[in-house]
Amino acid sequence: MKMSVWIKGGFMAFVLVLSLSCSNELQTGRALLNLSGDWTLETDTVHSDRTLYSYAQQIAVPSDWKNKQVMLLMRADAPTRLFVNGKEQALQSTNQGRIRFKLPEEVIGTSVLLELVSCQKLDVASVQLEAYNQKLVEDFSVRQLDASNLEVTARLVSVDLDEPIQVEVGVVKRLGRLSVQLKTQKFEVQSDTLIRFVYDLGSNMHPWDIDHQPFYEMTVVCVQEGSDKKKRDGLSKFFGLKTMELTRSGLQLNGKPIFLNVYPADGLLQAPECRNGVAFWRDTMKSLKAAGVNVLRFDYSEVPEVVYSTADQLGLLCSAASDKVVRDHPSDLSQWFAETQQILSAASVADSPTIFRGFKRLPIVRTAIDSDQRSASIHHSELIWRDLLDRCMLNPSLIGMYFPENFMDVTVSLNGKTDNRLMLRSDRSVWSMGDALDVELILFASQPMNDLTPFAWSLADPEGNVLGQGSLDAGKIVTGLNRIARIRCDLNGVQKPTELLLTVETTSLDVSVQKSIWVFDRMAAPTASKDVLVTSLLNIALLRHLEAGGKALLMPLRHTIFQGSSCVFVPQMQSNDSWMLGSAGLMIDADHPALSLFPTDAYADWQWASLMDVSYANPIRAALTTAQPIVEVVNPNNTQTRYGLLYEAQVGPGKLLISMINLQQVMDTPEGAQLYQSLIKYAQSSAFQPKNTLTEQDLRQLVQYTVTRF
Repeated sequence: MKMSVWIKGGFMAFVLVLSLSCSNELQTGRALLNLSGDWTLETDTVHSDRTLYSYAQQIAVPSDWKNKQVMLLMRADAPTRLFVNGKEQALQSTNQGRIRFKLPEEVIGTSVLLELVSCQKLDVASVQLEAYNQKLVEDFSVRQLDASNLEVTARLVSVDLDEPIQVEVGVVKRLGRLSVQLKTQKFEVQSDTLIRFVYDLGSNMHPWDIDHQPFYEMTVVCVQEGSDKKKRDGLSKFFGLKTMELTRSGLQLNGKPIFLNVYPADGLLQAPECRNGVAFWRDTMKSLKAAGVNVLRFDYSEVPEVVYSTADQLGLLCSAASDKVVRDHPSDLSQWFAETQQILSAASVADSPTIFRGFKRLPIVRTAIDSDQRSASIHHSELIWRDLLDRCMLNPSLIGMYFPENFMDVTVSLNGKTDNRLMLRSDRSVWSMGDALDVELILFASQPMNDLTPFAWSLADPEGNVLGQGSLDAGKIVTGLNRIARIRCDLNGVQKPTELLLTVETTSLDVSVQKSIWVFDRMAAPTASKDVLVTSLLNIALLRHLEAGGKALLMPLRHTIFQGSSCVFVPQMQSNDSWMLGSAGLMIDADHPALSLFPTDAYADWQWASLMDVSYANPIRAALTTAQPIVEVVNPNNTQTRYGLLYEAQVGPGKLLISMINLQQVMDTPEGAQLYQSLIKYAQSSAFQPKNTLTEQDLRQLVQYTVTRF
């Protein structure tokens, strides 16, 4: 790994080259000696409660084991001492099953007495001795010098400093299942504990990135002719090459702009199959990458090797704040993030303000939850990312870079495959019938452009009926932000609550953008009829109303909800909101008649934003689990605990709607009034037939009973 730092124009830039290592050393001259013969067992009682077991066998040491390291392979669950001809050679203090030692030269080619002593019985039926050449190549690293050359640095041990070293380097280039054997190159270098040489890849130099994952397998074999012996040892590594650079114009991977979408993945490590489950990580990473994720961030957990190796193959980056080991993988960003963060903390960059106090961690999607929860959570994360990306790119001084207080939270692009991005921005997503739609069209361009065809826009309802359309002249496009024009359209033609789709595209660029527009009834929320009681208290009046077979809508006050938790729609950076309910989205029964006048999909979108911020969800009790709640909060913390936001129940002869959304606080908004109207209309209708059954005692476990005077 190589990092260089320089200051240019008051701004810091850094470059990092990482390689991937995932193979074992190539030792030569290995030999195995099975000790399956008869062992002599003797016991000795040291204390009244402790017995020592001594296993002995006479073995013949091969004459060609001179100058070789020897390893005894066995299974031992207790400390074991190894003796050769009565002299202790090694102690195994753990249960690793290996004892490494060197035989005295005088016993090579002779018969020796091998003895194993332990305080527990040993399984000696499969004991083996393994001899191998003395280690020569300890390790090597690779870094990119230029467009065609690699610098290889090898660390050697047990070298003869008076003799030169012959080096053979072979490389295999791999891309998926394809592999190409490149030319073997030979070098003669002066003997030293650290040697360097340059390998010419020529036109085969291709960097690793998000879209392409070429790997190279390099084998370095060193040979040294000594006065009394010949040493030959080798090491093989897989590696990928990439450069990370932070410039004034943004973050770059291999010289091209990249925007990091960080996904907090600690929750994924709670799945039982995560440690060695290649299929688990492959399926999970494919799903996250399809949703726009390109960085997995681990804050609190040790990350298994399978995560990095799978990310290498699929083109995802990984950052592990708690991982103290520098991983030689192209997917690893941990060291780069850590060093970059320290440099940024020490630097005072006046023109790099925090441009959006966004979320510290995005919602966790855990595989332990069902597919509906997973889909809802991924959609919610993508929704937040898109909005955050727009906000970041609207800052002209950083041109899309996002500098939160912790640099590891850099989050900048949902679509790294295009250099141009269209944005539709407005101060709201929910409108009322009769309003005039007003949305600004903005283009973030990678380079100046002229003679673009006009931008065509259209506004259509779910049935495809076009309510408005037009074209906008692009004008002269400069690098960076271009505020094209404002799209205005009357919404008088909307006759019912609906979701409209605003679409903008141009034939000159392979980009387009869509924005959902919700239009709700301007009419004030209706007054409940006599047979629908609307209350915020669980009291004697509500219970008597239900006992009489009445209908009711209960919107309990926050302090009366047992074990309730606040909800948020967009988690904020300076808190633990990423663990709060709502930050991972909602599961919504969109076809339920209670929401017939409140257009929604099966997941939360921007029409739920203000409603979520006045919600106080509570755990779903066993009595309420016989049917799916109308609206359920995806729990980002404990997948076993479910939280309800809106559900219904039969209470004796009465029927009750329970809303943990405090609609009284948002009744002046179109979405608040619309949801209230939809719930009341449903409660008044014959379709109000709850499947759940609650007793008075069940209600008292949900909401605090309030004593009132009449």
